[in-house]
Amino acid sequence: MIALPPEPCDLPPLPLSDTLPGSTDLPPDSPDSLTTVHGDSRVVRIRLKRFGRPHRPYYRIAAMDQRSARDSKTIEEIGVFDPLEKDKGKQITLDADRAKYWLSVGAQPTETVASLFKRAGIEAKSGTALA
Repeated sequence: MIALPPEPCDLPPLPLSDTLPGSTDLPPDSPDSLTTVHGDSRVVRIRLKRFGRPHRPYYRIAAMDQRSARDSKTIEEIGVFDPLEKDKGKQITLDADRAKYWLSVGAQPTETVASLFKRAGIEAKSGTALA
């Protein structure tokens, strides 16, 4: 094939994503949309990491890539949950501002974490404080 010089035109070049086969533009509320965190594209879940000894669980509430293992590397730890604490007020220690931030950028809490957020007074859907 002979390479020809490009012809001048008045149209701007197409963005690279429009020229790639199979590229799709997902709406931001699509379940397959990605949350961008620190320059990476990943689906972020807020979930529990288990610590403690056998029959004495202790959990950290963490923002993690959904593909990572339960106790693996986290993006950020935002609180702790001690289910064996007698005082219900001391069971959950949570950085509410960071929890609201992660919810605002699209992180999805697990069912358990959503119920812990509700107990702490944070609405798990939008990251706003409950009245």
